[in-house]
Amino acid sequence: MSTSRTLVVVENESLLRDLIARSLEAVGFNVTTAANASDAKRACKAVDPDACIVDIEFPPLYSLLLRS
Repeated sequence: MSTSRTLVVVENESLLRDLIARSLEAVGFNVTTAANASDAKRACKAVDPDACIVDIEFPPLYSLLLRS
């Protein structure tokens, strides 16, 4: 039996965030999205994801907050 993996996608641009989420859901992932570090921290606490996909150009301050 296959188990679905859970991901959190962190992207501040809503169109890109939605596109990434839909693409991952289409191949079987459970996806929770976040637009900023605060939302990402809440999402990670709520769903205990297997991995987070974070915008590589995420502002440094937000990245520091996300790690805390």
